[in-house]
Amino acid sequence: MCGSYRVGLGLLCVAVALLGAAAATADDSTAAIERASAFGALAAEAERDGELPVIVRLERPKGPGLRRQKGRQGQFRKKLREQQAAVALKQEAVTNALPGRPRRIHRFRYLPYLAMRADAETLEQLRAMPQVLGVYPDRAHPPSINVSVPLIGTTPTQTAGYDGNGQAVAILDTG
Repeated sequence: MCGSYRVGLGLLCVAVALLGAAAATADDSTAAIERASAFGALAAEAERDGELPVIVRLERPKGPGLRRQKGRQGQFRKKLREQQAAVALKQEAVTNALPGRPRRIHRFRYLPYLAMRADAETLEQLRAMPQVLGVYPDRAHPPSINVSVPLIGTTPTQTAGYDGNGQAVAILDTG
């Protein structure tokens, strides 16, 4: 009885693993189709407009993530510098591989991203690079007051006559 139970349990585990792998493959395929569709729209826009601002997502450098620990500031700073250097190498590899070097490239200090103005040829080059995980339009997204006001519950407050008139507001942003 015990032996057949183990075999059955083993077969169940294999079946669940195979189903999980199939689902992951389907999700990867769906994501690839969505990326291709988004890329096609970007390429069409670049063909029409010449150049457009984009954000390029790169592979994350290998190695452990950064975690700040009490009393270990020196180690944290050292790992942060190492990550910064690894990100710079990834960014440099991508920008050096682009023909004609796109104009106005912004390198993020700690994040594996680039911001640049890219034409259709540059977009195609980026798409072919294995270390490029995505290319996204760099567009401003202003706040939508018609969505945010009801979301945070200020509509009843405004209806009651509290509109902030005569009040001072300070916004402290630590970065």
